Amino acid sequence: MDNIFQEQEISDEALADLVKQQDHQAFAALMGRYQDKIYRYIFHWIRDADQAKDLTQDTFLLVYENIHNFDSSLKFSAWLYRIAHNLTVNFIKRSKRIINADHNTLSWLDAIRGNFDDVVAKIERQELTDEVGELCHFLPLKYREVLCLFYQENKSYEEIADILRTPVSTVGVRLRRGRQLLKKLLLNKYEKQQKN
Repeated sequence: MDNIFQEQEISDEALADLVKQQDHQAFAALMGRYQDKIYRYIFHWIRDADQAKDLTQDTFLLVYENIHNFDSSLKFSAWLYRIAHNLTVNFIKRSKRIINADHNTLSWLDAIRGNFDDVVAKIERQELTDEVGELCHFLPLKYREVLCLFYQENKSYEEIADILRTPVSTVGVRLRRGRQLLKKLLLNKYEKQQKN
């Protein structure tokens, strides 16, 4: 009985409806599907494992407490990520932390969506993404969050717009500008290296 939701193809939205009816197994199934993803998403922003675990738990607590507000005609994952996103942003604002993206934060720019058969190419690609990751902390938050949701979490423009509560056109503009800013920063870094 415990694995009934894992064995069957039940949509997230259908599970959410069951949670509204106090079905604890349905809630456990939703957590099983998303807990690691939400943790990873939060951790990429705050780089603190313990705090990321706490915020992940807080996210699911808020989901459970507010499940009656979820509209089942919408996508559950977007609603869930919006809650996680808002909690994380509030945490950052409260603690006034400066979130620095290390080499892992942007490794998804080139690695997540591509397969590289040549080991040498992988190493060269990783070196490039490491450099990009180092430069990411210079980007404004509005560009970092869109890049993270698109590349790391593989969210569509529509899902990102729903999570951030911004128009789809704004998501596209921020992605384009974020990429352009990263490219400029990378080119500037190489130009300085060439002069030295």
